[in-house]
Amino acid sequence: MRRLGWLIIAGSVTSALIQGFALDELLHTMITPTSFYNVITMPFHALLPVAALAGAALLAFARIIRVGAAMDDEIKGTI
Repeated sequence: MRRLGWLIIAGSVTSALIQGFALDELLHTMITPTSFYNVITMPFHALLPVAALAGAALLAFARIIRVGAAMDDEIKGTI
């Protein structure tokens, strides 16, 4: 699960870089000025990448499962 979490985070960073490059190339090809909508929404897309949040949630869940398994082993050993 930890590997899946890191894979999702790395994939989201890679896809964001590729998307940014592709968008930049497209805008330069079209030679249109950046609209006001893009100026407002781009920082929000950069601050809240959904895939990176999903990867971080998987990392947190993997840690919870690992600690829970260690606690379960400790409880079984004391009884």
